[in-house]
Amino acid sequence: MNKIFKVIWNHAAQRFNVVSELTKSNGKSSSTTDNRIEPSNALLAVGVAGALLGSAQVMAATPVEAAMAASTKVMSMNQPLYVATPAGTTPAYGNSVLIGKDSNITSTAGGTVVIGSGASGGSISTVLGSKAVSLGQQDVVIGAGAEQLNTAPTSYSTVIGRGAINTAKGGVAVAIGYKATTSDSYTTAIGSSSKASAGGATAIGYNATGSGGSALAMGMHSNASESMTIALGGSSTASAFSAAAIGSSAKASQNYALALGAVANAGGTNGTIAIGWTSKTTGESGIAIGPVAESHGERGVAIGRSATANGTRSTAVGTIARTLGDYSVAMGARANTALTATNSIAMGNASTVSGSNSISIGPNSNVTGNTSIAVGAGNVVTGNNSGAFGDPSYVSGDGSYSIGNNNTITTRDTFVLGSGINRADDLTSNLRGTVANSVYLGKDSEATAGNGSVSADGVGTLKALTSEQVAGGGGG
Repeated sequence: MNKIFKVIWNHAAQRFNVVSELTKSNGKSSSTTDNRIEPSNALLAVGVAGALLGSAQVMAATPVEAAMAASTKVMSMNQPLYVATPAGTTPAYGNSVLIGKDSNITSTAGGTVVIGSGASGGSISTVLGSKAVSLGQQDVVIGAGAEQLNTAPTSYSTVIGRGAINTAKGGVAVAIGYKATTSDSYTTAIGSSSKASAGGATAIGYNATGSGGSALAMGMHSNASESMTIALGGSSTASAFSAAAIGSSAKASQNYALALGAVANAGGTNGTIAIGWTSKTTGESGIAIGPVAESHGERGVAIGRSATANGTRSTAVGTIARTLGDYSVAMGARANTALTATNSIAMGNASTVSGSNSISIGPNSNVTGNTSIAVGAGNVVTGNNSGAFGDPSYVSGDGSYSIGNNNTITTRDTFVLGSGINRADDLTSNLRGTVANSVYLGKDSEATAGNGSVSADGVGTLKALTSEQVAGGGGG
């Protein structure tokens, strides 16, 4: 800055005056000049200079006193002190403030405030702090070593914090916090060591990182690394397009995935959803809802605490419900479909199915046969193409059915309609066993005539008719 003014002691007026170094003296003073200022006078000079800085009117020695009143004020402190630009000249930095050793204003447009040793500011910018730098226009830079390095004429950026920096080539970036960093247009980084490096990205929190376009990372160590992603929560991570991870250590790693809850992990493709503490999805389009719920099969659905859907397009609903078979359904606490239970259904507390195309409905019911069904509490069906309706019955023969309570069928192609047939009082053992190809009707019925018999309520026995006898109208 040109040193065109100085402050001197006016012996005649007994006061300090601001005079131009361009003005020639009309005569020599008879007194000698000592350039050294006594300490008391030096302090007084500083006080007077401060008053000059804060006043619209300054005291000037004749003949420049009148001209000074209307001049543009430019204030600087850089050992020594410069206060004003005389009227009729073009100010280097009009309407600006420059304070600090080796500080600098890089624009002639004016309206800039630069305060700090080695600080530098551009047009209409405010720069405060040792070695703080603004290279753009209309910026705010505050903090030791803070830097706004965007040279665009419309940067309009804000950098606040020691070592904070903006390197974006476009405009309107905000970096706030110790070593906060922004490096693209319309980015925002708030928090110590936070980073926003893609257009429109926002990072809030210690070491938060928003590196995808229009991404949002909020929370300590949060990371939104792809376009349109959201990571909310400490150590949360969203690393695929339009994915969202919300919760401490939540992770969404596939396109359109959603992980909601602490340690939730949505890792399956095509929009998987994991909601709940430690919930997890790995299969395509899978859904897991509930604490520790997991969906691993393609399009599998697991809902409930510790529910697991492993089978392809299977559904598990209930606490610890599990589906291993493809296209199977398990509903109820501890309901379970085995790996072999393709297209099967288990409904009810602890209901299980291991046969394919089978159905088990009721608490503790169990179907191991293929294409079989059990409806009721505690039924067990091990035969293929068999069924049990009632509480609780046991059917082990193929092609056999029990309708009623406490029945036992051990032979094939047998039908029981009634209760207590071939079952002991303790409901755990078989008395005589059933006869194959027989029909039992009524409580406690027994077939004694052998294969092909019909027993009705224990009253006598009926010999089964052949098809020819039925066609002929009777039997002999």
